[in-house]
Amino acid sequence: MTNPATNHLLRSQIFGAGRTLLYLSDPIMQGNSDPHDHDFLEIVLVGGGEATHISAHGAQPIARGDFFVLRPGAWHDYKNCRDLHLYNCCCAPELLRRELPLLAHDPAVTRLLWTEPLSAGMRGVTHRRLPESLTDDLEAQLRVLTQSPNEPFTVRAGRLLVLLGQLGNALYPHYSLGQGGVHVAVRDGIQLLEDAYDEQWDLARLASLTRLNPSYLTRLFKSATGQSPMAYLARHRVERAAKLLLATDQPISEIGTQVGWNDPNYFARRFKAVFGITPSAYRAQQTAPTLSNNRH
Repeated sequence: MTNPATNHLLRSQIFGAGRTLLYLSDPIMQGNSDPHDHDFLEIVLVGGGEATHISAHGAQPIARGDFFVLRPGAWHDYKNCRDLHLYNCCCAPELLRRELPLLAHDPAVTRLLWTEPLSAGMRGVTHRRLPESLTDDLEAQLRVLTQSPNEPFTVRAGRLLVLLGQLGNALYPHYSLGQGGVHVAVRDGIQLLEDAYDEQWDLARLASLTRLNPSYLTRLFKSATGQSPMAYLARHRVERAAKLLLATDQPISEIGTQVGWNDPNYFARRFKAVFGITPSAYRAQQTAPTLSNNRH
């Protein structure tokens, strides 16, 4: 489906002061929400009630046990909600990459958060129906996280680490039994690309810095993230650009240059490939309101 998003939820407006890396909520929703996307990763568990979930995959009925991973830039919507009880876990991208680097060593979690939602045709959204026993366990853990916002960050991050590990291992047991996690060259490559996303990169340069053959590095990247190195970089640039479009009044051409694309037309094409609309249309649409209890 084409991206109809009219609300672009910004982490800076949603998470609140002092919670810049992790935000949790457990709303009970009635009626309809608005189509929206966001500049953070969202993990959603349906605890009860029913609704129709609408995303790039179309309209799907949901009830207790439905589970979603939505990458930054992925849009979705809830319609016909009847006592829809959600547990929303919203994570800044750098929380998973820099604060919880152990996740990169778990192949099941890598598939859960990166490989599957970023793979061809998934459009940044993973949807699963969990067994009742796993739903009960996750609900109990999410309830503690939601109701303890003032816990020390290390405690909350540890709880999230355990939750994601349990979930990944339950959904992808064969990956959990595999050897190792993300190859060190992929971790180093991701760090290099994200720290200097505005520089002019090509595969040869990245392969040289990670000391691997370009074709082998590409295979490792696709295995870990579902994308080639340059496709991963493009996605990261677009996510950065989306944040700048809504958080600043910089000209669109300057934002394109700032994220590494000097050609405005090329920037517009790459942006539309991810968000479904051009940068100018994205900015022109209604900016993110403060998060209401009827959405997240």
